[in-house]
Amino acid sequence: MGGARCGPIGEETMSTRAFVESTRAEARSGPPAARREPPARAASGARIEHDIGRISVLDGLSEAPVGLRSSVRTEMERSFGESLHDVRLHRGPAAERAARALDARAYTVGSDIVLGAGIGSRELESAKSPLLAHEITHVLQHRRAGSAEHGEAIAPARGSAEREAGRNASLHALGLPAGMVRAATPAAALTATSRIVEYELSYALDDWAVTDAEEARILSALDTDPVLPRTIVDLNAAGMLFALFDRVDDLDSRRRLLQILGRGLDAASRALVEPHVRRLGPGAELQFNLGRYGVTAPAPAFNPAPLEAAVVGTRRTSRTGFNGGFLRDAFTGVGATGVIPVTRYVGTFHTTPGVPQIPLEDKALLAAGHAGTVATYSNPVGSLPGYLGGLTSTQRRQQAELLLRRPIASVEASSYRGNLPSRAQVMTAAASAHNLHGALIAAFILAEQRDQSQAEDAKDYQGATSIMRGDTSIGLGQVVVSTARRHDLFADLVSEPTRRTDGLNDPSRPLGHDATADLLASDEYNIFAVARYLRLVADQGARMSLAALPNTAAQYPGLDLAAYSGNSAAWPDDNIRALGSEYTSRPWDDGLVSAWGDFVYQAYLDVRATGLL
Repeated sequence: MGGARCGPIGEETMSTRAFVESTRAEARSGPPAARREPPARAASGARIEHDIGRISVLDGLSEAPVGLRSSVRTEMERSFGESLHDVRLHRGPAAERAARALDARAYTVGSDIVLGAGIGSRELESAKSPLLAHEITHVLQHRRAGSAEHGEAIAPARGSAEREAGRNASLHALGLPAGMVRAATPAAALTATSRIVEYELSYALDDWAVTDAEEARILSALDTDPVLPRTIVDLNAAGMLFALFDRVDDLDSRRRLLQILGRGLDAASRALVEPHVRRLGPGAELQFNLGRYGVTAPAPAFNPAPLEAAVVGTRRTSRTGFNGGFLRDAFTGVGATGVIPVTRYVGTFHTTPGVPQIPLEDKALLAAGHAGTVATYSNPVGSLPGYLGGLTSTQRRQQAELLLRRPIASVEASSYRGNLPSRAQVMTAAASAHNLHGALIAAFILAEQRDQSQAEDAKDYQGATSIMRGDTSIGLGQVVVSTARRHDLFADLVSEPTRRTDGLNDPSRPLGHDATADLLASDEYNIFAVARYLRLVADQGARMSLAALPNTAAQYPGLDLAAYSGNSAAWPDDNIRALGSEYTSRPWDDGLVSAWGDFVYQAYLDVRATGLL
């Protein structure tokens, strides 16, 4: 904060897994259950052994099967040149469980096609379905084998039968006849999610765009994929990752894609995806990383008007100019109003969100150190105990509720496609990422916002982004620009290459100063920065000795420094008070700001009183 106190701040290729032994006749006669070998052993000639407790290919056949839709069967018979009267589709919980356990999107056993989760009716009702064309090829390959006796060998994952199935599915999707099936195999065939995604991304002779329906099927396949990291590796090997991000171009679908990938990848597959994400810009990178932390749902419906009327002041600065003045009372900053503190642009055809420019006269007076003007644009609270004493317990709880239930204010608002999360949702995610609990993060932010006005928001942001590049404290948690850069506080939501390129983690680069101020003005970046900083200071405290902190030990007799290494939900109350004191000063130098520690602790109690965190 300003004033005396500061905050801390595509080509077609096949990528199936394996073939597993079994047929429909065996399913009826009840042979020993088979299980899929681990990938390392799923090579040609490997044996399939009985394993109690493991799902086998036969378990997916327990659902009541149905035949192909009449129109689909007619088209497929025309394409393949033979009858498909005996083809049966298996859907439902058992089929989905078996497919998931076998790491398959779908698989075929004799004339039975077992369908995994996320395969919708529309896909099964389409005469051009590449998935059905792929599986029907396997049905006909099994038919070519011609014997009810089958061995237990697992066919090679990239054997001739699988290559033929991939080729036929591609031809069928292009509107061309699949032709005669030549390969013969008795093995059950597993089809990987990556193959289905490749089909949907590929262009046909009469289809030079990925349709909305195809995008929906791609997302459904990825969302329900039990081995998503492996699928991404397969897509990358097939040269289809660029196509995935390029052709899923509906903005709502792309956001969901980013969230699915953010949530489900491991480090290796994430490294393959991140360059494509960065190519789409900062909004895409934000949605991808929020997906990692589970921030994907919009805020619950909320009408802030009653709470605003109860606890948000209305006094404004006297020099209005064209902007109507700035709110100047305590608790009128972004936390209370939801008005992002970046500078608003008013143009002929559009106006951007934010606060207006400070009038030139006020800028001159601020530069000259005019006492009255400086006071107007500085911390509005004088006595912290006096301020709290002027509020009822109901008003304190209402402030906390308004802060938490508001949707976030974001510099990347358009990337959310109208689905902005609440601050409480983001705080919960940030807390989980840093072994904290949401109420602790909310307490520090509520304390800062109680001593914040819209006028100070304007001064802090505009001071940081002016030619003077002031090292001010910005946003919900009043994080100082240099602190954010020095401690790399955007590491959760911004990739290292982007942070390095934009100078977000290098205080020596002047251009990174403005970019840092922009992100600190944005709620989600600020919340994660606060969480990261709190964990950093807590970890420093856990390494300290009370003997080296005599003033701190005397002020906070219940302080347990070792507890800082654990989750904050288990900290003693004095740990919260002490951390509040350290948040606004040099951490663990034994110089205390005990009044602010108490101010933070009261905010913590008020947050807990809402029941929201």
